Amino acid sequence: MIMPRLLRACTRNFTGLLTTALLVTVLFTQVGIESLFAQQKVSGRVSMTPEREAAGLAFAKEHHEELSSLLLQLKEMSPGKYESAISELFRTSERLSRYKDRLPERYSMELELWKIDSRVRLLVARSASGMEEETREQAKKLLMERNQLRKTLYQAEQKKLQERLKRLEEQVAQLETESESIADRDLDRLMKSVRSRSITRKKTVNSKSQTTARQKGPNQKEASRNKKSASNKKSPPEKR
Repeated sequence: MIMPRLLRACTRNFTGLLTTALLVTVLFTQVGIESLFAQQKVSGRVSMTPEREAAGLAFAKEHHEELSSLLLQLKEMSPGKYESAISELFRTSERLSRYKDRLPERYSMELELWKIDSRVRLLVARSASGMEEETREQAKKLLMERNQLRKTLYQAEQKKLQERLKRLEEQVAQLETESESIADRDLDRLMKSVRSRSITRKKTVNSKSQTTARQKGPNQKEASRNKKSASNKKSPPEKR
């Protein structure tokens, strides 16, 4: 009785480990479902350090706790795959942190995009052998949310490009209508800059000359006195 129970328990544990390995492998592999999220790929591999490992795990735990649990199981099973997964999470956290203070709205949207992508990939990984209709609807809803976020990001980028294009068009029009006056202003500015540098250079040279002269003055007087004193000592006494 004991052996069959032990065998069943071992089988369940082994199956669970295989499932975990499959899930994390699909989540972080560069083929299959990963192609759906090509915008998240980053070339190169970050070397593992305790600090980066802690940062990657903290990022996963904060924003996708279920993924964090899978990673801890993967660490015991496949250190190589675990390191690859942590490296990707660390790169993602670093990429997002660049927006956090400078562009907080962009940061919020990019983070939400990552969370949606991670959840969808987990759903698909668990449905590798076939997806139930309920799971499909859940994944589809998440992807539609992602599309809306992308749309918002693209619209913001489009607005920036339109503003830049407007400024460029204004500059082109100005060059076409005011070319001669712009050339005159540029030439005057260049001449003023040259004259200013020339005056500054002359002042610097004069200042150095005056400093040198002041330094030489006492030395020359002292040398003159020493020379005169030496001359007096060498002169023979007058005959009476």
